[in-house]
Amino acid sequence: MSRKPLALVAGILAFVAASYVTRQAIDFVRRDPQISKQILEKSWVEQGLGGTSVAFNVPWNLQPQELSLPPQLTKLIQSSVTMSHEADGLHVSAMHMAFVPGTPTSLEGAANGAINNLNTVPGTTNVAGGKHELMLFNGRTPGYEIDARIERQRGVPLQMRGVVFGNGPELYQILMICRADQASGAAVWERIRSSIHVQATRS
Repeated sequence: MSRKPLALVAGILAFVAASYVTRQAIDFVRRDPQISKQILEKSWVEQGLGGTSVAFNVPWNLQPQELSLPPQLTKLIQSSVTMSHEADGLHVSAMHMAFVPGTPTSLEGAANGAINNLNTVPGTTNVAGGKHELMLFNGRTPGYEIDARIERQRGVPLQMRGVVFGNGPELYQILMICRADQASGAAVWERIRSSIHVQATRS
């Protein structure tokens, strides 16, 4: 199997993390840096992800976002959805991409790219990140949990936490970004990550 398709598909998720999510999040946390003290006490909502069966819990609903991808990538995608919301010192985003059957995919490549390509965001001086494997949905779906500290030329460092998972042509990504000096950031992310589930089929 050629390494070129693997790199290409992995680069799609990396593109989203670096070019869309991080730039938008950086602008937001500069304006609203503190995580709300009430964020872990309030009732959260169940957030679906487009037309998929995947859902997770967040403090507030996410809104659909327009995402522009290079033409050479769009021809590999059957459908996609990107959602995000910013409030209470947090930026949370989620993405699903269904690829054309036969398109090679690489979860590890996507996880690595989502971390490494953060260096492409203007003003970033260093990114220190890592990943570890995990299984979701009672061991049926493989994935990677990712974590990265983003050093900036100006302002305090940021912390990105996320998961990349999927089977075959289906790839999902859920990310959270906040200031690295926010002590409750880890607990907020753990609540989001541990809530990822498959919605029950409605009869």
